[in-house]
Amino acid sequence: MRPDEGGGSGHYTYPGDDPSAVAGLVSTLQTQTKAAESVSERLSGALPQLRSAWAQGNAGDTAYDHAGRVRTFLADLPPGLGSAAAALDSYRADLTRARTTITDLNHAYAVLAPAERRVAAFGDWIEPREEVAYDRAHSDYLAARSQVGYGSVADIDTAYRAVVGRVRGARDECAAVLAGLARQQALPGGRAGLSRLGGELPGMLTKEEMLRRAGFSSMPTSAADVKRFWDSLSPSERQSLLAAEPKLWGNTNGVPVIDRDWANQTVLDSDLARYRQYFIDRGVTPPDSIDDFDNLTIEERRRLGLDNHGYYIDLDTAADELMEQYKDALKTKATLSMGHGTPPTFLMAYDATLYHGEGRAAIAFGNPDTATNIAVCVPGLESRVSKMDQIGGDAYALYRESLAADPAHQTAVIAWQGYDAPEFSNVMFQDHADAGARLLAADVAALGVTHGAGSPNVTVVAHSYGSTTAGLALQRYGLADSVNQVVLIGSPGVGGEAHSVTDLHLRDDQLYVGSASRDVVTTTYGQLGSDPSYDSFGGTRFKAENVNRDFGFPWQFDDHSRYYDDGTHSESLYAMADVVTGQGDQLDDHGMVAEGRRTDTITSYRGSYSIDVDPENSRTPTAGHQH
Repeated sequence: MRPDEGGGSGHYTYPGDDPSAVAGLVSTLQTQTKAAESVSERLSGALPQLRSAWAQGNAGDTAYDHAGRVRTFLADLPPGLGSAAAALDSYRADLTRARTTITDLNHAYAVLAPAERRVAAFGDWIEPREEVAYDRAHSDYLAARSQVGYGSVADIDTAYRAVVGRVRGARDECAAVLAGLARQQALPGGRAGLSRLGGELPGMLTKEEMLRRAGFSSMPTSAADVKRFWDSLSPSERQSLLAAEPKLWGNTNGVPVIDRDWANQTVLDSDLARYRQYFIDRGVTPPDSIDDFDNLTIEERRRLGLDNHGYYIDLDTAADELMEQYKDALKTKATLSMGHGTPPTFLMAYDATLYHGEGRAAIAFGNPDTATNIAVCVPGLESRVSKMDQIGGDAYALYRESLAADPAHQTAVIAWQGYDAPEFSNVMFQDHADAGARLLAADVAALGVTHGAGSPNVTVVAHSYGSTTAGLALQRYGLADSVNQVVLIGSPGVGGEAHSVTDLHLRDDQLYVGSASRDVVTTTYGQLGSDPSYDSFGGTRFKAENVNRDFGFPWQFDDHSRYYDDGTHSESLYAMADVVTGQGDQLDDHGMVAEGRRTDTITSYRGSYSIDVDPENSRTPTAGHQH
């Protein structure tokens, strides 16, 4: 963790919530507590009158029963609201102390840092003519240390990191208390935010009636209209829609991430149960992992409908697609638990039936609706939901490094397997990229619609054929309007007719390119448009060489899959984390800017000819890059 030097009124930025805003929440909860107590008392007094006035009949019994439930709910509510207010007030006090401490740290830095720099400027050897000046500078440095109470700027940095840690700890503690209180009032099995009371009240409208009430004659198609409709609903109404059509709402842009996650995980769990039952009905033990599929015997495959010709395996199409869907579900479930709850994961999209069983899914590490920094990772050739652990692993590695690069802000990284990626047989064509480009542009644009406050810092990180998909989304479908920057790694070309960063509708400082010099996809198979790693294209190329590259061969397939390498703390992962957190302008300071590829003209007595030159090819790769 390092101090954030960007923004704020001093060297160290305040990393927490606004104490006054939290105080406002405390005041609101205290007001609501008194209101609930008042309503509960009045309702308790009215119940006997209701019973006596409507003494007989099923209608009277029902009215009395529902009124009693409301009274019980309201009687239980004030203690919970009071506990929530107390937790938030304690959090407010921690934030206030942190803000005061950071103000003091900024003052200490302003006093000590210049004095420390003046001493450091003399170097390790003091010339005789500089001894007087050095003694004066050193004396000022000692006086500054005494004044601020810190021995060095490094000590102040340590104190700042401790404050950030305390703020995050206080936030997590408060969140845990609030989550526990919410669970006490939550409807069992219901979506987050639905209370026991709301789930039990009668009178639910149909979806069509809810749409008409909100001013829609049919299902809205734009993310903005979907959000407007969703915001018009009560928690109970939202839950009824999610429970009735989870696949629809889980994959609809404009619905908040938390609601989409609940719906998609409901579908995922239902799918897993159905696929397992398919095996059980045929006397075969259901696989718990994709590897288990490889261990199925010939007899088991026959029972499942996978073996139609004795020992010569010829897969039945329907059964084969069902197995692919099962694999999709298993990998999706495993990827959701990849971080063991840290960070929280959200299933933003899920449909295992699409693309002949290869599926569509998107998993977010961190909540995109509340994060300051959002990255969308777009995979390439032969990616599918049954490989979600690989796609998710890359996104998770980027999440962890980005969190270290910007600890003061929330980050969310989305593993986006949202399109039908090509196979080797059709990878040289751009039709899959164009179809995926439409989906990518729509999904990224929707991130800003459901975001809770302000405009998030959005980055698309596209790998291999995914960079062609992103390139077409930028050229044709308005993706540039929804992103702050784009990262293209291992690109075989940006697709379409683009020859420069301006053709992608981006500025020079919005495009970043990682291209390993011995990545065979970028050096030999770059047949999907212009190579963005060339100086002439206009973006910023960052270092992406890997220490495990094989120096015995000029081109490798392995280098194509090492851009997210966190095992060696690679150059590219470090650079991408800078970009994702809005610190791309610091790549040069961090020694991460690489020279672009170029075309040189060679003139000899035989004439002139052109050669492609990559300065990175002869540079020694480095490792151990961590924020």
